[in-house]
Amino acid sequence: MITPPPPPTIPSILTKIGEFFKKAIEYAPRVISFIKGVKSLFSSDKENLESATQEAYNEDAQNPSENAEVLNALNELKNNAKDKAHYLEDTLIAMLDKYVEPLIDMLEQGQISTRNIDRAMNVSEKAIRQIFTRNITQNLSIDNAKCLNILKLPGQEARKESLEHLYNETLSKALKEITSELEKSFATMQESLSEILQEKIELKQAFLQRDTALLEELQNATTQEKQKTQIFIAEQIACQNILSQMLSKLA
Repeated sequence: MITPPPPPTIPSILTKIGEFFKKAIEYAPRVISFIKGVKSLFSSDKENLESATQEAYNEDAQNPSENAEVLNALNELKNNAKDKAHYLEDTLIAMLDKYVEPLIDMLEQGQISTRNIDRAMNVSEKAIRQIFTRNITQNLSIDNAKCLNILKLPGQEARKESLEHLYNETLSKALKEITSELEKSFATMQESLSEILQEKIELKQAFLQRDTALLEELQNATTQEKQKTQIFIAEQIACQNILSQMLSKLA
C-alpha cells in the first residue's frame, strides 16, 4: 500500500498563497483592461439605435399599432444588449474562476475548509448574472420615464443621441456595480482566508507548546508516572486531532 504524502505545512501554504497573490496582482490589469474595452463592445450597436429612434413615440396614439415599430425596435435593442451582456457575464465569471480556483486547490491541499470562499464565489456569480439584466430591463423600457421622454423627443438626431447616451449610461452603471461586487467578494475571501490561517497557526502553536510541556514532564517522571503520562499524551493527541477537524469546519 502506497502511503499518501502528508499535507503541506502551514508555512508552505503561506508561502504558496503569497506567491498566488503576487500573480493575482499581475493578472488584475488584464481584468481591468477587459472591462474598459466593454464600451466599444456595446456602443457598436448603431443599427438598432437608428431603428429605435426612426420615429417618435406617440403617447396619445389611439391605436397601439402606431407605436409598434418604435417598440419593436426598442425591444430589439434591449435583446441585443442582453445578448452582449450574457457574453460579458460568462467571460467575467470565467476570469473570476481562473483567479480563485488555484487558491481553492492550495487550501484543499492544506486540508483547510473553503466553504466561505465557495459561498463568496456563488454570491458573486449570481450578482453578475443579475446586474446587467436588471439594469437593461429597467432602463431600456417605456416604463422608464427617462427612456420614454427620449423616444418622444422631436427630431431623430436628438432621440438617437439621447438614447445612445442612456444606453451607454445603463451599461456603464452595470459595470460599476459588477466591479464593486467583485471587490467585495475578494475582500470577503481574503478576510476569511486570513482568519482561518491565523486560527490554524495559533492552534499549531498551542499544540507545540503543550507537546513540549508534556515531553518535559515525561523526562522527569518515574516509570509508573511515565506510563500514566504516556496515556495522558495519547488522550491529548486524540483531543488535538478532534479540535483540528472542528477547526477545519469553521469556515
